[in-house]
Amino acid sequence: MGIVDLVVSPQRSDSLKLNNTTGFEIKASCSNIPLPLNLQIWDTSFSLIRNTINGNKQKLMKQNIYDNPIFHNAYMQLRTNDKGINNTLEIPAMRNLSGSVENKVILDLGCGFGHQAQYLLDHGAKEVVGVDISQKMIHEAKTRVQSRRVHFVNTAIEDYDMESEKFDMVVSSLTLHYVRDLKEVFKKVYLGLKKGGTFVFSIEHPMRTAGLKDWITSDHNGAVPLDEYEKEGLRLQFWLVRGVKKYHRKLSSILNTLIALEFSIRSVDEPVYPGFSQIENPQSGPPILIIKTTKENRN
Repeated sequence: MGIVDLVVSPQRSDSLKLNNTTGFEIKASCSNIPLPLNLQIWDTSFSLIRNTINGNKQKLMKQNIYDNPIFHNAYMQLRTNDKGINNTLEIPAMRNLSGSVENKVILDLGCGFGHQAQYLLDHGAKEVVGVDISQKMIHEAKTRVQSRRVHFVNTAIEDYDMESEKFDMVVSSLTLHYVRDLKEVFKKVYLGLKKGGTFVFSIEHPMRTAGLKDWITSDHNGAVPLDEYEKEGLRLQFWLVRGVKKYHRKLSSILNTLIALEFSIRSVDEPVYPGFSQIENPQSGPPILIIKTTKENRN
């Protein structure tokens, strides 16, 4: 628990400690001031501190948009009808880069309703652990995927208790753009992989998280205006509902973070729709980025 000190006066004081709904311990020191004024100062100051702390906590809270009923229903309808980039682009590319999964122990970060876990089991995975922050998604996964070789964990991927060198492979499908501290997740993945293990993940392409606008066309030449591509951090987008939190990172930042952590980058893919035309389809730039890395078997 954090501690916040409120000092009303540098003179001799009595100390008051409160445990409160902010999740922090508020420690207040009030001087030898007449009681009514003392309480007024305390009440005003505590309110200011509480509002500041709750505001900061709200900024740092991990988003759980998939438990939003409107979002959840719209997303499940999208996936059920096989619309969107998942079935046409992301899933085939991910499976191609993942290669054989036979007899492997695999961690699925952001497992959703279990479609990837089921595929891994069907193709011979020895054990699959699926992690997701959404209670609704975990419930769907447990309902749809029935096997003694799978275990689902309802927690944020940042909070998952990673066991050292447990997994032959870690996969993550269109999840990591929701994560604020990507480096810490990459560190956890590196810790959890066995030497020689593989990490394959897809993430929303930086061209999209930067706020891709309409194409500007002139004389059959196209240009893509991006919204401050170089400025990394939180972006709020409309996707099924308003205010979806995503984190924009430059392509170079993603790759350099992996390199700094000693992952070996094996493949990078930016799949696009077949036969796309920049002029005819304003949204035809690469919507996703897929990266395959390995943890080298160094002595």
